[in-house]
Amino acid sequence: DEAMEDSEEKEFEKKAENRKKPEDVKKEMEKLSVGDRVLVRTEGTAQSPCLIEGRLDKISTDSKGVTEIEVLAPLTGEDPTRRVFEFKGNDTEEYLVPPKDISEHDAAMEVGARIIGPFPDASVPGRWAWYEGDVIHFRDNKMVVRYVDGVEWGHLYKTNRQMLDIKCSEMWLSREVLEGSFRNQMSVWTLPVICIRPSEKALKKIECERKDRPEWKVEVTQLKKGCRVLVRTEGSNSTPCLLEGRLEKIDEDEKGLPRIEVVAPLSGNSKEKKMFKFKGKSCREYMIPPERMEVYDKTMGVGAEVIGPFPDDDVPGRWAWYEGRVIACQDDEIKVRYIDGVTWNHTYKSNRQMLNIDHSEMWLNIEVLNSFKSEQAVKVLPLICTKPSRLIELEHLSAGIKLKSEIEDEKLLLAGLRSLKQGMRICVRTRGTNDMPCLIEGRLKEVKLKEKKIVVEAPLTEKSMLYRFDYCGRDTKNYLIPPEDVKFYDEMMGVGARVIGPFPDRGVPGGWGWYEGDVIVMEDNEVRVRYIDGICWEHVLKASRNMLDISKSEKLLTRSALEKYGSQDKTMPIICIRPPRISELRLLITQRALNRDLPEYLRMLFPTVLYASCGSVTKKSKRKAYKRETKGEHKKVSERRDLKENSKNDNSQNKY
Repeated sequence: DEAMEDSEEKEFEKKAENRKKPEDVKKEMEKLSVGDRVLVRTEGTAQSPCLIEGRLDKISTDSKGVTEIEVLAPLTGEDPTRRVFEFKGNDTEEYLVPPKDISEHDAAMEVGARIIGPFPDASVPGRWAWYEGDVIHFRDNKMVVRYVDGVEWGHLYKTNRQMLDIKCSEMWLSREVLEGSFRNQMSVWTLPVICIRPSEKALKKIECERKDRPEWKVEVTQLKKGCRVLVRTEGSNSTPCLLEGRLEKIDEDEKGLPRIEVVAPLSGNSKEKKMFKFKGKSCREYMIPPERMEVYDKTMGVGAEVIGPFPDDDVPGRWAWYEGRVIACQDDEIKVRYIDGVTWNHTYKSNRQMLNIDHSEMWLNIEVLNSFKSEQAVKVLPLICTKPSRLIELEHLSAGIKLKSEIEDEKLLLAGLRSLKQGMRICVRTRGTNDMPCLIEGRLKEVKLKEKKIVVEAPLTEKSMLYRFDYCGRDTKNYLIPPEDVKFYDEMMGVGARVIGPFPDRGVPGGWGWYEGDVIVMEDNEVRVRYIDGICWEHVLKASRNMLDISKSEKLLTRSALEKYGSQDKTMPIICIRPPRISELRLLITQRALNRDLPEYLRMLFPTVLYASCGSVTKKSKRKAYKRETKGEHKKVSERRDLKENSKNDNSQNKY
């Protein structure tokens, strides 16, 4: 009996250790997207545990905050079944979400890793399934796997990975394809496998190596032979530029420090082998741009740094890469001021096939570049983004903080609750057409101070419902409370501001919803907004504000009224829910500099993390806050002087 009790206790402790924390589950949930591979657990031949191929079709969160996923499985067959699961992490007793990036665990592949492999099985829906197994032998990408049914199979790791594309799963992974492979014993070796849990021994080894090595030594292990390495030199008028080069070899010097050998330039007859001490991805001698061109696409904006190819007779190979900074951005049309002071217009993401390093000699040479002489031709020259826009990065970071953050300060929480007024606008988060996130119009019905809950009525039609939420701030994953005063952010409106606009949508209750978007262009009183579904609209600020009056909203904001607005009509009203990060940061520092505390209402609007960090602003951090990204340039000095004079006039003791 004691032995059984001990074993039960150990089993309970093991389950408790494996149970994921809520914050870990949230992180995994945020990485999910519609169309991802989700495998549904079932039983195959001889009741052996296996998984059937499935695709994530929908993600939804109810009023209690419980997230559910809907999976279509199996993908092969005429009629896949829709299965609904409560999301409790990537690996549960009901389903498994394998890694999106198949190569994620390549570095930690060793004996003890857990993998899944596809096998034909007539006893499961779709007539084939994934089986789990443990790697018992691994050497030179050759592995032997013992599967859960006790059978051992040999595989070649990293083979036929194109078959794992979930978009083509019905075509590449089917019973017919797998049976054809199993007729030939050697073909089984080339079947693709997915590593779902790397070897702990290999992970510990990698971790120890990282601790013992500086960051640049970790970066050198990520380099691949043949990747693009640009060598710094000088071109016309002694202007700094970069020669196209390819990594030839990685070795170590007498002291054991890494070196890289680069062949540059690639075009022309003057190729040379140059040896450099490896000092990171970018230094005074060379630059290693991102291998994947789309890595910075989402953060392309004003302030981003790019490189573009131009003819230059004063350098070997007669062309070079020139560095520049984006000074204007509208959709994919960007304006770049290069290091020599020349400004060019470009269409971002154009002619990316020319950037393939394997064919660089053919696509990027003086003859090809000379054909891009006209201004229109230069627009479609391919560019590489080497550094993202800091403004866009901050905007994304801010959105993530606001969405995840929950106010832990009890006094601040109660102050925010007390500031709410019955009948005020509260928008409930939902999903509309094409499963796009949006918000439905609602009103605050009741505030429960003791329970710290709010009751919201939405949508404002005959079929309205009551939603109950735990109050966690003004912008959470379940609801959004926009500013009561619509004019509040007028002075701080600018590129990077977050707004919501009303659009007709039959996919949401009430027939219309609010969509979130970011201001990407602002000229005078007009703004261009890129909404969350990728569509851009132009608006005139402060237009049709009578429609936003909460007392008249039910009559003025309706589906029929919104359908009258066409794509050319700029008078559709919008509400700014978050100013640009620069304006917000300036306001916070200004309030602190003048020795004035922000009111509770503003403290609830701004992210609590940012507010806490500005609570103890030092002189050094204040200077950094006003420092621009451009080299040697700073914000207007007059702003600091005016601020200093204002603080004297207000008899403030706080010096800025």
